[in-house]
Amino acid sequence: MKFFELAANLEISKRKSSKTMTTDKPNSQNIAATNSPSGESKKELNQKTSLEFSVSLVLGVLFIILAAATAYFGLVR
Repeated sequence: MKFFELAANLEISKRKSSKTMTTDKPNSQNIAATNSPSGESKKELNQKTSLEFSVSLVLGVLFIILAAATAYFGLVR
């Protein structure tokens, strides 16, 4: 249970810190210029984003299964 409490506290602290930050809203041209290296098309960026999302989703599911299995077998309390 300590793992889940730690995760919940971390999530709460992230939300609190994100609410206190105030930044200027950049326009769409600034976002495009800072996020994409020159020469990458929109299609390439979409494919890269899709791959990153898939990898993070698989790793997240595996982590949840691993945490559940260790809790079930009594390795984490």
